[in-house]
Amino acid sequence: MLSVVTSVPNYPVYNPDGTYNWANTNYVAQSMAYNKSQTQNLNSNLILSYELMPGLKLKGSMGYNRIENGQIVVYPSSYNNPAFGIQGRSIFTNNYIQTLLFEPQISYDKQISKGKLSILGGATTQQNHTQGTDFDVSGYSSDLLLENPGYGSSIYATGTNVDYKYLSVFGRVTYNWEDKYIINGTFRRDGSSRFGPDKKFGDFGSIGSAWIFSEENLVKDNLKFLSFGKLRGSWGTTGNDGIGDYQYLSTYSSTQNYGSQPSIIPSRIANNNYSWEVNKKLEFALDLGFLNNNILFSTAWYMNRSGNQLVGYPLPSTTGFSSYIANLPALVQNKGWEFELSTSTGKGTFQWKTSSNLTIPNNKLLRFDNLQSSTYANSLVVGQPLNIVQGYHFLKVDPQTGSEVVQDINKDGNIEAVSSYNNQGGDYIIMGKTSPDWYGGMNNTFIYKNFQLDVFIQYVRQKGYNIYSYNYSNFGWLSNGWTDYLGYWKKPGDIASLPKPTYNYDPSAQNFQMSDAGFTDASFLRFKNISFSYNFPSDMLKHLKIHSLRLYVQAQNMVTITRYKGYDPELAGNPALNVPTLRTFNVGLQTSL
Repeated sequence: MLSVVTSVPNYPVYNPDGTYNWANTNYVAQSMAYNKSQTQNLNSNLILSYELMPGLKLKGSMGYNRIENGQIVVYPSSYNNPAFGIQGRSIFTNNYIQTLLFEPQISYDKQISKGKLSILGGATTQQNHTQGTDFDVSGYSSDLLLENPGYGSSIYATGTNVDYKYLSVFGRVTYNWEDKYIINGTFRRDGSSRFGPDKKFGDFGSIGSAWIFSEENLVKDNLKFLSFGKLRGSWGTTGNDGIGDYQYLSTYSSTQNYGSQPSIIPSRIANNNYSWEVNKKLEFALDLGFLNNNILFSTAWYMNRSGNQLVGYPLPSTTGFSSYIANLPALVQNKGWEFELSTSTGKGTFQWKTSSNLTIPNNKLLRFDNLQSSTYANSLVVGQPLNIVQGYHFLKVDPQTGSEVVQDINKDGNIEAVSSYNNQGGDYIIMGKTSPDWYGGMNNTFIYKNFQLDVFIQYVRQKGYNIYSYNYSNFGWLSNGWTDYLGYWKKPGDIASLPKPTYNYDPSAQNFQMSDAGFTDASFLRFKNISFSYNFPSDMLKHLKIHSLRLYVQAQNMVTITRYKGYDPELAGNPALNVPTLRTFNVGLQTSL
């Protein structure tokens, strides 16, 4: 696959002292910059299998993937402020990611009494290699040479070379008695290069069972409307190595010079004591089918616990590092309910199919020894989710001064931007969390003859950052604002819900932004995807020697219903300004010969 993309980047113009000046931004000059990117992707797979004897099979699968990307970002001389230099500059980036995967397996199936025994054993080996170079070239004498790195007078280069290796051996045993009673157990040993010496390998396993009670004669004879019924449960452990490579080593970078000489500086502090993150999973589920499976219902309850989550553990700034990778010394629980319902009605000319789901998650910190003396004392609270948001409780706007009034939790006369939990003595309360309370979706498919209409609706119940967390206190700057801001306090005696704005930075005026006035309901219902298509009749296509031909029109993010004040409720978990999810339309023709 080969693709070429040309775009105009919106890079900021900085002053010589490193600050950014809004008033001096020349957007016409910025539009002179451009970006060229080329990506190539090679993907291949091979699967071989051989039956040694009845019931005994060998299987092997191999995969190879390579993605290469070359990019040029060009800043011509016209992009620059003439006061700071007029020579052009270009950034050349070339990198690739290469993945090699090999999975041998052996399986054995044997009929024993009224049941079937299945045994599977195998291994997985994976190797990823990432390599790249970046050249920042400046001092061009002519803009005509900007796409050639050899004509600049100054070159700053960096390189990347990363290897990741993964090895796993696994086994599984399953016994199925009369397609009614099923039990299975698994074991695996995983190894990853992302852990230090003596920590590379972890052992994990699970056990599960199921009862297909719809096969019982008592159910068949008395509950004829029930076409399928299954009760299942499982318990097991899984491992996670989803961290960066070489995190257990002390590393250095050469991003700065000492005078005129190249130098290296520490970029990561070592910690070779962390190990595989272990998640203990417990689940019970019920699957039902009614009226010849025209109605399918499934519900599941799950509980996952981890006592050694891999995190970036914060460090005091005096260490010279912001964090290091470690196992969180806390017990974290994720549990919840999942529901699914599918229906199918009508046959022949008209059909209507629905599929809906609902998830109710619950995340909680169960235990954290010595939390109040750790670097997490201001961000975590036992009994609360990990992703809580803390801030002030907004009370009112002072009618005389126009300043915001927030609650003094500890009643010491001072407003402090510190948690009021874990004996920290501050005034922050828990305003909510960034994860949803529950979320779901529903897909409807209507088929009439050769026409098909698909409508997918998404709903999320959540809280998020609204427009009052977006630089409200200094909205007098030269930037677009919300009309809601116009309800601010203007003169003594005004009863307003919004405090007075300030042009200059005022630390006390930030309290409104950091209060629960800026973190409110962000629930939404969105028509996520609407698709209308027509499948041409096969009789018509026979003369054209075409197997199938489909014409479709598709629209995404058509309508959003919400009371949220902001750009996009789907992105409300991030306090920064975000480009809203785009509304897109596609028209296409799909065929097969």
